Amino acid sequence: MNFIQELKSKKTTILTSAPLDGVSDFAFCKICLDGGADIVFTEMTSVNDLYYKSKKLIAYLNQFKGLKNVVIQLYGKEADKFEKAAKIAEEIGFSGIDINFGCPAKNVISNGGGVMLMRDLDNVYKIIENTLKGTSLPVSIKIRAGISVESIKKHQLKISDDTLNFLENKEIITALDLLKKIKSL
Repeated sequence: MNFIQELKSKKTTILTSAPLDGVSDFAFCKICLDGGADIVFTEMTSVNDLYYKSKKLIAYLNQFKGLKNVVIQLYGKEADKFEKAAKIAEEIGFSGIDINFGCPAKNVISNGGGVMLMRDLDNVYKIIENTLKGTSLPVSIKIRAGISVESIKKHQLKISDDTLNFLENKEIITALDLLKKIKSL
């Protein structure tokens, strides 16, 4: 039984924090847990940095050792790196893994991550599949209904011309499409 199933068997309401980039650091997570949160999420963690075992990142993540019910949120676009990253996250001692497919931030989508991944459901499937291969921890996903080309232009988000052309020629992909694609996992 994983920690979420265990919580659900003991409680009718589970109090959790949201993963907030630049906010959900170690101190924030510790305060939330001490204040009664049942589950806390880290801020976004780069799969590339975890895959390559960035010394700075590993030192930071090691602070979470010993804390219960902490879920690490991962982001990236290269499916082949998620299996190893998931193994490392489990070795560090996280209780679960959350994959970010919802972030609309400029610096994330300009590199093809976050909500942009919903435009490539085959890659999303591979990312989830590889994450599940790399861990026995529960895996969740953060998704957004979608992001439109109009929204990108309105907010003057900096993305490549190739990405913009791809989006303009692509039909809208919704969260429901994503869920249908990954249902077999």
